[in-house]
Amino acid sequence: MNISTAIRFVCFTIVALISAVIFHGCATRTNSENRETLLSLPYWQFDQTPAGWRRVADRREFREAAVLIEAYLPSHRELAPNERAMLHFHAAQLLGFVGDDSSALRHLKHAEVSEGSPGFPTRWNDYVAATEAFLKRDRAKLLAARERMARGSTTEQDRTYLGTVDLLISRYGDSYGTAYLSRMESHK
Repeated sequence: MNISTAIRFVCFTIVALISAVIFHGCATRTNSENRETLLSLPYWQFDQTPAGWRRVADRREFREAAVLIEAYLPSHRELAPNERAMLHFHAAQLLGFVGDDSSALRHLKHAEVSEGSPGFPTRWNDYVAATEAFLKRDRAKLLAARERMARGSTTEQDRTYLGTVDLLISRYGDSYGTAYLSRMESHK
């Protein structure tokens, strides 16, 4: 390597490093702005559409999506109890996907709703109990929750959640992420 080539290489390296620092700073600022935008969304958009945390989860950044939910909850005191319950459940799922079962279980404690809550399947609390039992590796409680769901499933939504619990039973022993995400993989 001659002196001229070495100088060009050093200059190129310096320019590349400076560019990386500049563009990384811009990316961080953009991510911060996107986070603030996401956290300012009304509940329905944040939780039930691809505009909110699901955008992050769709990139398989499950922990980051859960952290977003965790930041959203305390900054939206106007949330109804049912909305809080759904957000806690989704955070639990996301944390379960990455194997953080203890944090998932912490969220599940806040995921139950009053019986007959609008927008929830009839057997929602049994679905929460089944998810908790799966995460705790408690097959007896998982099967008991499944049985309660089967006896009380009256709507299509109930049957959908029952199907999810049946999937968890069939994948008992797998991680929550492996079990639950296998359904998503099979639908691709």
